[in-house]
Amino acid sequence: MKSALNQKDREILLNNTTTDLGFGTNSQDYVQALLYDTNDNLIETSVVESSDYSVEDGSVKLKTGTIIRKMGFDRGRYRVKYNFFRRKAGSHEVVLVDGNNQIYDGSYHVMENGHIMKGEEHSDGSERLYIKENKYLIHEISPSRNEVRVIPQNINNKKYIDDLFYSGKKRKRTNADFSVKFITANPGGTTEVLKDSITLEADKDVPLDIKGGLVYIENALIKSKIFEVPETSTLTQPENEIIGDTLLARWVVSDTSLAKITGGNIFAVNESWNQFSGPQQDDPTSIEELIKSYESDDSNNRVIPFDSPIFAGESTIKLKSVSTKPSDAIGVQYTWTISGRDFHQGKKRSDNVGIQNFILDGTQDVGIEEAGGLGNVRYVSPISTDGSEITLKLNDRNMELGVRLKIETKFNNEDLVSEVYLPNIIRTARFQ
Repeated sequence: MKSALNQKDREILLNNTTTDLGFGTNSQDYVQALLYDTNDNLIETSVVESSDYSVEDGSVKLKTGTIIRKMGFDRGRYRVKYNFFRRKAGSHEVVLVDGNNQIYDGSYHVMENGHIMKGEEHSDGSERLYIKENKYLIHEISPSRNEVRVIPQNINNKKYIDDLFYSGKKRKRTNADFSVKFITANPGGTTEVLKDSITLEADKDVPLDIKGGLVYIENALIKSKIFEVPETSTLTQPENEIIGDTLLARWVVSDTSLAKITGGNIFAVNESWNQFSGPQQDDPTSIEELIKSYESDDSNNRVIPFDSPIFAGESTIKLKSVSTKPSDAIGVQYTWTISGRDFHQGKKRSDNVGIQNFILDGTQDVGIEEAGGLGNVRYVSPISTDGSEITLKLNDRNMELGVRLKIETKFNNEDLVSEVYLPNIIRTARFQ
């Protein structure tokens, strides 16, 4: 049976390698039918409707009689050839575009003059649509006829343009809709050993056309997380306490004139309120659990909330309450507590970092000046109506400090308490 390609084009396109891509496993797969007479003259070509064939166990079953009749031939003797294709760019279909050459897939209606218009019914504001083939244009053929330059039509659609771009690529990067797991020895046992191989898990078969490709696992190994701070948070921060209907603990870094900032953003504190307040405001036990999850002996949790500020060692900063409190509250008592960890300082940047000690009362690494300076990490203020501000001395490098603020007052003969704990919110630089 004759080919639809001439001999010269066949020699250019064909080689001795074949690849099983698993026809029917990709939504872009389709069947082309070529109808010949008994003398092998090509009569008609057509794309087979998906309802006229099925793929079972790697075999394709076609309804040849139905296919020929749909091509307009109901009697006679014919030869049929089928081509099995996978679309890489464009298609045999047509598309509708608007006046800006954007592909339109909504409802439309046809006027008596043949014009296609947007919408189901016509109105004075109806916009005209235009038919374009979902194909590309041959711009130039090389003298040797071994190369061809193909360009897109004036169709303003990202997929249409990207498909053409990637059709000329030997490699294509794509996002997979399946999960990846490292294989371990002795799974579920007490001594699981990570192997240097992975398994792919999916509800459907993994596409065969990625066979031989590379798998990139995003965020496979995470030492710490730094959450992005929205730009708006750097524009303003509260300067004073707020009069409101409730009691809500909040604080900011109010003064850095005696400190050197080496990284991060002091305004990140604002964003951390939303991340770490929530249930802990009304449930003190949740704060204790949160502290344990970040600072216990068996915790390796070093997640940094947002881009928290980093100060040079031997810096002094001030923390100020900007809490919300009722107007008729009878004074407020403020309890500040500094916790966290001091990490081993290696001599070189490549040295491993380990926990040296936890920040407790008596350490000389940090201290609240109002409570007596270095070695004092808890300060209970006198009852005040003017707020509270503490001076925090940072005497060592490579620390990650959490700040806990508890405020208490009486309002309408009721005891009100609010707490906020921000883990790892103040850091000191490892090297400076």
